[in-house]
Amino acid sequence: CEQPGTMATAGKLAMLMSLATVTALQHATSAMPNPTLLPRLSFLDGQDRSTPVTSKRIHVVRRSRIPLASTASTVAGTDQFKVEKTWTWDGHKCRYVVVNSADVSSTISPCAAVLIHGFAGSADNSWRAVLPALGETRQTYALDLLGLGLSDKPADAPYSIALWQRQISDFCREVVGDVPVVLVGTSFGSLIALSVAADSESSVDVRGICMLNCAVGMNNKNGPAAARAAGERYPEWQLRVFEAVLALIDWLFGQKAVLRAVFARLATAENVRTLLEGIYVNDERVDDELVAAYLEPAATDTAVDVFGAIYTGDAGPLPNPLVTSLLGKLPLLAVWGTRDTITPIDGPVGAFLQELAENSTPELLQFEIVETGHVPHDDAPEKVNAIMSAWMGRIDEWRQ
Repeated sequence: CEQPGTMATAGKLAMLMSLATVTALQHATSAMPNPTLLPRLSFLDGQDRSTPVTSKRIHVVRRSRIPLASTASTVAGTDQFKVEKTWTWDGHKCRYVVVNSADVSSTISPCAAVLIHGFAGSADNSWRAVLPALGETRQTYALDLLGLGLSDKPADAPYSIALWQRQISDFCREVVGDVPVVLVGTSFGSLIALSVAADSESSVDVRGICMLNCAVGMNNKNGPAAARAAGERYPEWQLRVFEAVLALIDWLFGQKAVLRAVFARLATAENVRTLLEGIYVNDERVDDELVAAYLEPAATDTAVDVFGAIYTGDAGPLPNPLVTSLLGKLPLLAVWGTRDTITPIDGPVGAFLQELAENSTPELLQFEIVETGHVPHDDAPEKVNAIMSAWMGRIDEWRQ
C-alpha cells in the first residue's frame, strides 16, 4: 500500500479531478440549429450548391522502429519505402516519416497526405496502420509535433495550437514542397489541420481535411465554451464548476512536485496499457509495440514539462467555427468512433459535425460512424483506411 503524504494525495486529487472533469464534459449533448443554406462549392467546377439541401449521408461502418536518422526501409508486405528523417524547425530537430511506393512513377495522386497526431501521439503510435495504406496511392508524411513523439522537447516552448499550426504550415512548404496536400488530423491534430486551412495568410494548398474524432481543443478548457456555443443543456452553474475545477488543476500542475508525481505514475507500461485498453474497443490492437511507442517519448527528461504545458495552456480556437468557415471551400471528412469516451459523438463537436452532415452533402462534409473508441484509424484500421482512401480518391477526381 502507498504511504499517505501530501504530494501523493495532491497527485491523486489532480488525476481524479481531471477524470471527473472529462467525464462530466464528455456526456454533453447538443441542440444545434439545423443549417439550411449551404455555400457555393468552390472546389467543384461550375456546380453551385447555394440552395437548401436536406439530403442525409451518414454511413454506419462497423512499427518497426527506425533509428532517428535519414534512413529508409521497405514496409513489410508492400513495395513501399519508409523513410525517417529529421527536419530542423525554429532551431529544434523534428522527426518525420514518409511512405510512398517504391516505384515513384506508380504513385497515382499528385496530392500528398500529411498526418497530424494529437496529445501523446507520434508517427509510431498514431499512424502505424495509416502510413502504408495511404502510401499506396500518394506520398504520405507523418510529423512528430514539437514537444511530442521523437521530436525535440524544449521545456520553455509556447506549446499551443497556434505553434503547431505554424509548424505544419512550414513543414508543408519546406518538406512536402510545392504540391497540394490533404491534411489528416486525429484528436487535437484535427484542430491543427483546420487552423492551417483557415489561415488566410497561409500559402499551403490544402485540398481537403479529414478529422478523426476531432477534439474540442488542446486540452479540456474549451469544453464549457463549446457547450455554451452549442446550446448545451447544462445549467450555467454547472459549467462554472467545471471551469473552477480546471483552474484548480492548473494550479496543482503548476506545482512541479505534483506534476512530476502524476507523470511518473502515468508513464509506466502497466498504466499506459490500462489507459489504452480504455480508449480502444479492439483490445488486440493494444500490443507491446503500441505501449512501447507511447513510453519511448515519455522517457525524455523534459517530457513532463511538455505534459504540464499542454494540459494547462490555452486550449486554442474552437473547431466548430473553423469548420463553418471552411464549409464549401474544400471537402471535409469526419470519422467518429461511437464508443469514444474522450470526445464523445454526442459531445459539442461530434454532435455539431453530425448535424451539419445530415443537412449537407458528401461533397461538402462526409460524416462516417465506426464502432471504435478515440482512435478509429488504429482501432479499426481496415475500415477507416478504406473510408479515407475512397474519399481522397474522389478529391483526386474533382481536381482533374
